[in-house]
Amino acid sequence: MDEPKRATPWRSTSSGAAHYHYNREEREASRQRVWTPPSGGFFRRNRALTLTLIDVIVVLVLFAIVMFVVGPLSSRASLGDYRVSAEAVHFDGEILVAVTVTDPQFEERSGPPPGSAITVRVGENEVSDLVPSLSAQRTIRLRTSLEAVRPSLRGNTLPVHVRLGERDVTIQANVSGESTER
Repeated sequence: MDEPKRATPWRSTSSGAAHYHYNREEREASRQRVWTPPSGGFFRRNRALTLTLIDVIVVLVLFAIVMFVVGPLSSRASLGDYRVSAEAVHFDGEILVAVTVTDPQFEERSGPPPGSAITVRVGENEVSDLVPSLSAQRTIRLRTSLEAVRPSLRGNTLPVHVRLGERDVTIQANVSGESTER
């Protein structure tokens, strides 16, 4: 058997005596190094957490833009001192429309202003009611058949015409519920 080229600890030599080999540099190099945390702030030390938080913030900003800027603008509008919003549901061949009229200055008013009749029209159907006078909100409901409003449907949105005195506005109600497609 060939002898190793360098002496190893506790290996016999040709003279038969045990020989111990010690190399300080080799011993210090084989030691495990103690981990020290990187310097800097918490986010600098934990890059995965930083990237995750940035991703969450970007998703929340996009969600807020879609929900509060792009989405509801078509189904909400201001009509004079009042705010109106519309919702529509398709159920069993009928479209149920709910227009909510909100008076932000309800606490300051002593009674309904003159010319306070509000008219909601969907297709050929029309309903009139008064603006909110006993509470800050009033919901005006209207029921019509799907076939009566099918020509005015644009995809999944239904135009709702709201008139208050001399002012009028058209808002788009997103139709939820059953599909409006044939």
